[in-house]
Amino acid sequence: VVLLTAIMLQFNYAARASLYITNNFTNRKQALHCAQSGLNLAISTIGKNPDVHTNKTLQNMLKEATFNLDPGQCSITVTDETGKFNINMLKNNNGSIDRTRIDQLLLLLDTLNRQKRDYNPYSYGIVPAIMDWTDSDEKVTILPFITGDNIGAESNYYEHIQPAVTCKNQPFDTIEELLMVKGIDNQLFCDLKEHVTIYGSGKININNASKMVLQSMSRYITADLAQIIIDRRNLKPFTSMSELLELPGMNSTMYAVAQKYLTTKPEDHYYTVAVRGTINKIDSHITAVVKNNASTGKVEVILYRESNQTG
Repeated sequence: VVLLTAIMLQFNYAARASLYITNNFTNRKQALHCAQSGLNLAISTIGKNPDVHTNKTLQNMLKEATFNLDPGQCSITVTDETGKFNINMLKNNNGSIDRTRIDQLLLLLDTLNRQKRDYNPYSYGIVPAIMDWTDSDEKVTILPFITGDNIGAESNYYEHIQPAVTCKNQPFDTIEELLMVKGIDNQLFCDLKEHVTIYGSGKININNASKMVLQSMSRYITADLAQIIIDRRNLKPFTSMSELLELPGMNSTMYAVAQKYLTTKPEDHYYTVAVRGTINKIDSHITAVVKNNASTGKVEVILYRESNQTG
């Protein structure tokens, strides 16, 4: 009897474990389907109208929007990439440096440093390091117009760190690659990723740029002027760059920079879509980058990643 009881208990335990695994697998699949449904909803919304200022559904997705999908739900957060600084554009197509864009990234670092609560400022050295990571040569970049740390890094540096890697010498394919670049730690990455991108033509959408990005456009664009721009676009989005001249504090020098590096009509719209599907406390996450192609009128998924998590 004791032996049979032990066998039955073991069998019961194995059966319950098998059932748990089966249910867990089923819940994960259903959670993934919820997440995929959320992604399809976001793509459909973007395809109908990619302008967050006139598309109310898309505007709601800029904050986390939750939708019930019996028996679960999905949460969608959309980030407009057109309002960010493109770190793949620090050099021109001919390989020469773009001094204005380099200065803009330096100004962005200055703005981030002013908001830091500690006394360990982010180094300017990450700028030449980013340039060396994305350019095609093995020549270490030195920017003599930068005070302090101004030296980049090529493969000779990366091969002697742990774990050893090879300098990519190509443009970034994902924003997370920044974590592999000399001088960029988790804290700096978290501060930077809200304001930089690797997508688009390089012109920043003035109707979506953050206050920090606007300030980085020129040392003459103060925090007050950046806020004036944001307050104006909240009332009525800019439809042409010439409308900037109507703002108090805007002069011809600032306008010339803005006209070259800002736009009200991006060539293509890029969005990062983060979706979480949930079934019985099991989450499935999808992160996708989608492009609303202006020439074809179609929404293209150019990056797709899945991950699961048990609540």
